[in-house]
Amino acid sequence: MKGSCLLYLYGSFTEAEEYRDLDIAVYSKAGYDALRLSTDLKIALHEHTGMSPDFFDVRVINGILDHGDLFSLLYLKHIFAKNELLLDKDLDRRTDFIEKYNMKYRDVRLWRRFSKIEKLDPKEKRRIMMLLDTFIEKDRLRERAKTA
Repeated sequence: MKGSCLLYLYGSFTEAEEYRDLDIAVYSKAGYDALRLSTDLKIALHEHTGMSPDFFDVRVINGILDHGDLFSLLYLKHIFAKNELLLDKDLDRRTDFIEKYNMKYRDVRLWRRFSKIEKLDPKEKRRIMMLLDTFIEKDRLRERAKTA
């Protein structure tokens, strides 16, 4: 696909016999609009397979590490743990992305805690995420107050 650099297949399609959609993570080449790339890929897959474009859940992962929030971390962990690399047009870009990911989240104790959180009931997970987000937002507000 033009504009795609890396394509990962993940989610229920790779984990279970029954699935409702096809999850694809895309890392695009520099300068490509994420929304347009996602839409173009859905249309291309529809034309190639005859399946509805809505069947394909395409997410562009460029910049996801810049957010650094818990959801981004867990999302990428899931992609890398339960994935199939479908396309790799730029080995250097892929290894740089994975290295950046590993460097950013290399704290083993933190990883163990995230793994435990992943196994919790969705309602409990949501509570923990809200609590963590509260602390993170408090720090952001504190930093803003210092610079103001």
